[in-house]
Amino acid sequence: MEPSITKDITPEAQPATPESFGRLVSLLARRDRLTARVEGFPAKIEQARADAAAAGDAIMRLEMDFVADDEDLAPTTLKNHEKTVRAAQERQFEAESMERALRMRLEALEGRLLELDSEVAAEIQVARVDVSATGAALLHELGEELAAAIVPVQRVIAKIGALTAITPLQNARDFMMSAYVGDLQSSMFLFGVNGGVNTAPNMLTARNEATEQAVGEVAERLQHVSDVMALVKGYRAYVPLDRRPKPYVRKGEEMEFSGTGTPPRTGTSAELIVR
Repeated sequence: MEPSITKDITPEAQPATPESFGRLVSLLARRDRLTARVEGFPAKIEQARADAAAAGDAIMRLEMDFVADDEDLAPTTLKNHEKTVRAAQERQFEAESMERALRMRLEALEGRLLELDSEVAAEIQVARVDVSATGAALLHELGEELAAAIVPVQRVIAKIGALTAITPLQNARDFMMSAYVGDLQSSMFLFGVNGGVNTAPNMLTARNEATEQAVGEVAERLQHVSDVMALVKGYRAYVPLDRRPKPYVRKGEEMEFSGTGTPPRTGTSAELIVR
């Protein structure tokens, strides 16, 4: 009775060791050896069938030659003929028996192969769980390693971002728009009509104490640039007084109307005051 495998397929599966896959390796080795044996049977069966057919043909020729002989045969001749026929019949019987035995043996071996396939398939499921657990454990370690290794890069990226906020450098802005390293643990690539996108947060633009310090360094170093850019942004070209927009002045004259009869008409704009 093979041990149950259901106990191994659990959410708490541990990372695999070289020994974890021992049973699977052993099962596959047994299956390969059995498969090699099975694949040699067709030739053996065909040889046994051919031997039986050849013995049958020999018997037929012996009998035909014996019947065709018109002369009286001596007892010794008859005895030798019967002996020869019996020998051929024995060869035919042995060959036919061997063919039947080989076919039964083949059927039994193929049945065992099917059983082994079921065992291998179950053990592969166990191996898949172990492989996933092992990969997840290493991925977690690599994620932490990447997070530590990317901190210096984050500082540089933060400085470039601070620079683009102060100076109009198009290549730096283009770089900031395209620079991307997705978070390893949460990476998920979604495909769309125009390509795809990784939905994981960009590790390069993450904000932390180190990046804030880096931004402060750039701001301090380029303070004189920020000051002059503020002056530049506040600059407006001089507009002569007579070209400046004038305050709105209401033109026309006021006319009083008592509300009876026809309102007065004038040739100019006027404000009509109804009394």
